[in-house]
Amino acid sequence: MGTEEFNALLKGFQDLWEGLPFLRGEVIFLGALGYYLFAWVLVGRDPRKAAAVPMWEPPEGYSPAALRYLWGAPMGFDAGCFTAAVVGLAEKGVLRIEQNGSTFLLHDLGLGNAQLLADEASVYSALFHEGHIDPDLGRKSFSLGGTGRKDSSRACRAAWDGLKGKLNEQLKKGYRVNNRRWVTLGVWISLLGGGFLSFDPGVLNSEIVNNVKENPVLLNLVLGVCLTGFWALVLFFCQGGITLLRARDMGPGFGLGFLGLCFGIILGKLSMDLYTIPGLLHVAGWMIFGYILNARFFTLMKRYSPKGRQVTDHIEGLRMYMNGSGGKYAKLAYAPELSMAHHDQLLPYAVALGCAAKWAERFDDVLSAGQPGAPEEKRVSVGFIGMPEGAQIASVLVVGGDFDRALMASCGHPQS
Repeated sequence: MGTEEFNALLKGFQDLWEGLPFLRGEVIFLGALGYYLFAWVLVGRDPRKAAAVPMWEPPEGYSPAALRYLWGAPMGFDAGCFTAAVVGLAEKGVLRIEQNGSTFLLHDLGLGNAQLLADEASVYSALFHEGHIDPDLGRKSFSLGGTGRKDSSRACRAAWDGLKGKLNEQLKKGYRVNNRRWVTLGVWISLLGGGFLSFDPGVLNSEIVNNVKENPVLLNLVLGVCLTGFWALVLFFCQGGITLLRARDMGPGFGLGFLGLCFGIILGKLSMDLYTIPGLLHVAGWMIFGYILNARFFTLMKRYSPKGRQVTDHIEGLRMYMNGSGGKYAKLAYAPELSMAHHDQLLPYAVALGCAAKWAERFDDVLSAGQPGAPEEKRVSVGFIGMPEGAQIASVLVVGGDFDRALMASCGHPQS
């Protein structure tokens, strides 16, 4: 191909590009999608998971709250971490959870010979740093619930904050790779696409088209990028408000929702002045697409490190073991006998990993069949009193159950 033919072909592509300004932003948005897919394949996929193998012991050095922190999707602290931490302290015998009708009380039993991990120690010290002395135990004790006393709320909030800070300090780094630089580049590509799309003549009102064409291209692009950022801000406030309201976090949820509504009204008025009705629908559709694209890959680009994958594989093996109904793994020669001691040992982890009900079912099946750990065997741990005997205790302690709701009310959270 000669120079003249090449120049003619290049000019043809340029004329096509300039003749179809309506497609510039869309092409860049689709390019952002291609970039994210390439980046995810290159650096965003997790290390290969190991084959699922039942594990009947938790990974050494990890509390129930720590395993929930690592197991959650996305990884991080939630209300279940705090509930699992308190249940874990009860199983170790340093505190007692007492159910008295619809009321729950926490009693300090003292450390004794118990060995607490750092996050467990922070919860224990915060709960019983202040409180009333129980006349029977001679130790500190308080009741839980939304109408509880100030000492209950103060202690629970301090324990919540301490546990959250300790878990963030220990687990936030080293277990996940965020790939933020890759995501940042994807965000800028999307902003560029939105910048071109926002001031395309094909979507603008006829009164504005001539003014836009007279502006320098760079100025239109900068204005378009700013407008795209405003779209993202409105969508972020709306999504955040809905998410918090669904989680019953009413104050912040209404706050973000109100901001989203106010900024949305401003954006709507501005858009009605700028665009035709079909153009507004087109721009809004692509802006929502771009927001969802970046929000989704912000999560997908976070992957487990080799260390994180090793721990999470162990977690999946532990869940596999505890979820085995009908005695599926009870007959393994190297597995422990299904006694109440074994039940209590893993109960906090079952609460943390969302399989307390399945863990209880295993004991219903095995104990009723006359296996080791007879049905008449009672509570082993001294940390629970006034609750159903045997494995049925899980129905009270499970995340979302009666104890969890009372604990969250004392922390100032209406529901996990």
